[in-house]
Amino acid sequence: MKKEQMRVVAIIPAHNEEESIAKSIESLISQTYPIEKIIVVNDASTDGTEKELKKLKKRYPQLICLKNENSQFRAGAVNRGLELIWQSKEKFDLVIIIDADTILDPDLLKEAV
Repeated sequence: MKKEQMRVVAIIPAHNEEESIAKSIESLISQTYPIEKIIVVNDASTDGTEKELKKLKKRYPQLICLKNENSQFRAGAVNRGLELIWQSKEKFDLVIIIDADTILDPDLLKEAV
């Protein structure tokens, strides 16, 4: 009997991460273990983060972008992503949270699971 695959979602809180957010998201997309959804919470960025996220959303349908008009800081942005998951009633086995300047090794999630 084949073992059922774990359902994984990622949350990225982002504040003024125009220069790094694409590489971070692409490192999640490139994981050898599939991530079903990537939720980015733009926490009141004043640079080009929002514009960069709009471009990325066109390329990656699993990307969900939220925007805080007023900064909630890292914890508030993470909580907003978690609220979206809980409200959706979708069942995920694993939630990973990474910073917007983090680049993961492609096999990290496979090894962790």
